[in-house]
Formats: sequence, structure tokens, C-alpha cells
Amino acid sequence: MRLLTALLLLATLTSTALTAPEGSRSTDLPSSSSPNPGNTSNPATTLVKRDCDYNGCRCASRGKQLTVCGNCRWLNNNTWVVTEKRVANHIFECSPTGRCCDYGYATDCGKKNETPRCIIND
Repeated sequence: MRLLTALLLLATLTSTALTAPEGSRSTDLPSSSSPNPGNTSNPATTLVKRDCDYNGCRCASRGKQLTVCGNCRWLNNNTWVVTEKRVANHIFECSPTGRCCDYGYATDCGKKNETPRCIIND
């Protein structure tokens, strides 16, 4: 299961389009879902394979598969997406049921005045 989750994250990060086509993406999460909006380098060159730790974290995933920073909030009510064992500068994989795992530290998460990575995986 961990390997499958890691492969799903890797596929998401290395795809050429990190967001769903215009009109099909939910507007409940911040509009920027690119890992480093100002960074034009290829994210595949900086990826490191790692396990996702099922540490008891939970998500308010609203029935969606998500890849989110710990500092990601739902726009319509300003609540945290990761509701338990949240670490602002970590990246999490959230299942539609609310179960999640923690990939650990991510350089694009937890920064003030920057839109965090908040991806809905369709």
C-alpha cells in the first residue's frame, strides 16, 4: 500500500499538468496547486522516493483523493484539510475516507505568504 501511494504521488508530481482541466477542478482549495509556482525547473529532477508514514493523521478530504501540505485549508470555511497530526511543512496523501499518511518535510509547504500545495487528484 505504501509503495502504491508513493507511486501515485510520484505520478502526480511528474505529470506535465499538475491540475485538472479548467472547469473540472474544485474551487474549495487554493487556486495554485503547483509545487513551486515561481519555480520553472522540472520537479522530476528534485524528487526523492520515500515512504508515506501512516502515523494516525486524519483529513477532512470530503470524499476526494488529495495531496496537500499541512498548511492547506479549505477556502469555503477556512478549516485545515489535515485535521489530526498536522505538520505545516509536511506533505500528506489523503484518501476519500479521511485516512492519510505523511511523506514528511516538503520545501514548498508551511511558508508564510505563499499558496501551499493543495492538489485534488481526480
